[in-house]
Amino acid sequence: MQCNTIRIEGQVCVDAIRTLHMNTMDTFEFSEECHTRLEVEQLLTECEQMLMGVKMIQELSPKSLDQLVSYGERCSGKLCYSYVAVVVVIIFGRRGRFLFHFSGNYYRRTL
Repeated sequence: MQCNTIRIEGQVCVDAIRTLHMNTMDTFEFSEECHTRLEVEQLLTECEQMLMGVKMIQELSPKSLDQLVSYGERCSGKLCYSYVAVVVVIIFGRRGRFLFHFSGNYYRRTL
């Protein structure tokens, strides 16, 4: 209901998306200073700014749509990677064996 009201009034609001991501990070017990938390917050802010631009020009091009979709993919990817990296270190780090080996930069990880 809130989303419909916001859409009718022409407002841009990503509070529900932001709350979902923040709750997920709280569930994963990421600290307030965690780089993942900071990166996700930055991506959500960029997403909100992008939506403001779409609202102002009242045009959603295929490129803009792809950009908006990529924000969700990047946020989810960062959350999943950080969680798996922590779990792997906790579970397998003590035994000297690793189930997963990550290499490369964030966007070109190999498993």
